[in-house]
Amino acid sequence: MPYNLDPKRLDQLLPYLAPLAAGKAVVEWSVLTGSPNTVAFRIREALHIARQHPVDYPDLAKVSFDYTIGVDPVTRKVTAKRRGMLTALSMPNTTQAAPSAPAPAPIEMPDISTRWLPKAAPSPFSLPQANSVGTFSTDGPQSTDRIITLWQEGGSVKRTLYFPEARLSETQLIELWLWADEARVMIMHAEPAVTLSAYNPQVVEYSWRPASEALEKFLAARA
Repeated sequence: MPYNLDPKRLDQLLPYLAPLAAGKAVVEWSVLTGSPNTVAFRIREALHIARQHPVDYPDLAKVSFDYTIGVDPVTRKVTAKRRGMLTALSMPNTTQAAPSAPAPAPIEMPDISTRWLPKAAPSPFSLPQANSVGTFSTDGPQSTDRIITLWQEGGSVKRTLYFPEARLSETQLIELWLWADEARVMIMHAEPAVTLSAYNPQVVEYSWRPASEALEKFLAARA
């Protein structure tokens, strides 16, 4: 099946692709429901989209040729390995290596075979995508209060909520982060888009947080 080159498809996966953008040697996703093959397809598609938009996704575009994506149908895990890592693993180790750190736990991937897909021609990969929660639309410019309300009205059930044209100012982003930090919600920000995701310790280090100086200035102004 040909790739869909709509950047929104990549934006919706960004929280789960952050370890790839950071250049991790091996990344695993645990597919609890849905098809692992669909997840692998969407990851390959996302890397392909990143190559077409290197200005918008510089980190992913840089590594987009570096990974091989595989599926284990027994464990239902999708694995990405850097090609250099594959070569290193195939070479015999003639020296005594230091004990290796334990492998990180797989990232839990939601069922993307039935979510986040456009209303295009019917196919196993094309099911309706909701662009609203409760009384508000997730499209168009947003306010901090509206984003929080949308999450509370239904985003927490979806576990991921995507605002493609949020266009938040730095002050609004800091206000959103202060709420999210207490609510255990992660923020991914790639202007103009904002994505909220349920807290995940495996990828939280890649989530957005304000610079210390900007945060101190904001808190001082509110005091």
